[in-house]
Amino acid sequence: MEDHLPRVTLGREQTKELMRRLAEERARRGLTQSDVARQMGTSQPYIAKLEAGANEPKLSTFLLYAGIVAGAVLLGRMLRDLSRPPSVR
Repeated sequence: MEDHLPRVTLGREQTKELMRRLAEERARRGLTQSDVARQMGTSQPYIAKLEAGANEPKLSTFLLYAGIVAGAVLLGRMLRDLSRPPSVR
């Protein structure tokens, strides 16, 4: 693993919170669930379930979604924020 990459372990609730933030970013950027689904080669209902936290995505699925929605820089900021204790956020 690269030394400059943050090592982050997320629990279920943190994963749901990260997906919520990414869904907000998707909407802020004017992307629909259908837009993201088309780019990922999946369906809009799957994206809706993903964003609602109904299923825990594989890492590859999560990274593809996050890359489309937020890009690497914003994702890195979100991950760093979530790795801090709640009292520091």
